[in-house]
Amino acid sequence: MTPKVAVSVARTVFLSDLRGILPQVVVPSSIIQSRKDFIVPKTVAFYMKKRLGGPARVKIPNTEGHLP
Repeated sequence: MTPKVAVSVARTVFLSDLRGILPQVVVPSSIIQSRKDFIVPKTVAFYMKKRLGGPARVKIPNTEGHLP
């Protein structure tokens, strides 16, 4: 990822809070969370699954990093 793209992604991630619209997501969803993500803990995946408005599953592959 180039530095310019990294800054854009970081700005979007850190300045966005979309938790309030999770119940409006009613399509079936798959949440993929790296086993060793040093930025986002696994609890976030289960938080999202619980609050999504439609069916969701959490898959935690044996990968490392935030963007494996």
